[in-house]
Amino acid sequence: MNELRRPFLQGPIVSLVAYNYFFYAIVSIFISYLPVYFTSQGISPVQIGILLGVGPFISIISPPIWGYLSDKYKTVKNILILTLVATILFGTFMFRSVSFEWMFFYVLVFNFFMSPIGPLTDSLTYRVSEVYRIPFGSIRLFGSVGFAITAIFMGFVFERIGLGYISWVFLAFGLIALYTCTRLSDAPSSLKPVSLRSIFSVFQEKRILWFLFVIFTLSIPHRINDGFVGVYIESLGGTTGLVGTAWFFATGSEALLFGLSVRWLRQGRELQLIAWAAVFYCVRWILCALLADPVLVTYLQLFHGLSFAIYYLASLQYLYRLIPPELKSTGQTVFAAVFFGFAGIVGSLIAGWIFEAYNGQFLYITMTAFSLMGLVLVFITMFRERTMSRQ
Repeated sequence: MNELRRPFLQGPIVSLVAYNYFFYAIVSIFISYLPVYFTSQGISPVQIGILLGVGPFISIISPPIWGYLSDKYKTVKNILILTLVATILFGTFMFRSVSFEWMFFYVLVFNFFMSPIGPLTDSLTYRVSEVYRIPFGSIRLFGSVGFAITAIFMGFVFERIGLGYISWVFLAFGLIALYTCTRLSDAPSSLKPVSLRSIFSVFQEKRILWFLFVIFTLSIPHRINDGFVGVYIESLGGTTGLVGTAWFFATGSEALLFGLSVRWLRQGRELQLIAWAAVFYCVRWILCALLADPVLVTYLQLFHGLSFAIYYLASLQYLYRLIPPELKSTGQTVFAAVFFGFAGIVGSLIAGWIFEAYNGQFLYITMTAFSLMGLVLVFITMFRERTMSRQ
């Protein structure tokens, strides 16, 4: 009983908190500063769109493969260690490349190993949180804190020393994340065997496929913002430090909403919450377009918590209700393939072309239109759910 009263003092939780913090710190360096690094090397917006799109292309294939291996061999920890070692190695080379061709190669390989780590980390966190009866968001928020602090701190550091040292910074944070990963306890798993046939049968269900389509539509503008918010701020006259501040505001608000999830996340209300998140996305994008000032765009990233945090946790909980327990890792990685892969490809290619042909403001207007489409699809899903419940 005393253990349940003080769950955060237990070894497995402390290790998981530390790992979430440092893993999302390296994610922060990758997401926040990779597009800015591309710009500093003279890469054009269209080429940036290609580079940011090729990674998600690999993310369609890679996460389900690693998720399947995790479920099949009943281990998340060992898969995480393997993929994290490769991520650190190829990520360091990626941040040292200066030509478009080498950047293309390293982004490709880097994403093959990096893309499954996030969903597998969340899968491990979710399962451990169930064992210790802790809200998932209460642990996951430390990942957001690691992202936020790293984003703002490194923004000011890179402003002083330049982006020439970014590969060494990435390597240092990566090695710390790897050490904390080796200290993790593995996730409890179902004793039911996993086969490819069982996976295909689950993901052929119309209800799951439809929900993944909804996720795809809502994720496109989110992924565009991930890749181009830094480029947009700098195009408006902002500095690298301001880019870091923008990410600090975004992930800080995300951490707050994750921490408060025990108060607002309820079983059976996921679709209503996703609808509200879509509304907040619409408000966030249209204001970024209309208030085309680097400082104001930076402050608008505070909407990230009300949009992404609500959207992500509600979507994850809804999907977990649809998928059998023995396929949790696979389900999480398929979700990631849609979010980071399919949506990332479409978003990056559209964004690069629009940004160069028109401007950042028109890009954010387009993102608003995508979020409105997603909101309509959520309403359709809610209507179908109510119709099914009455039958």
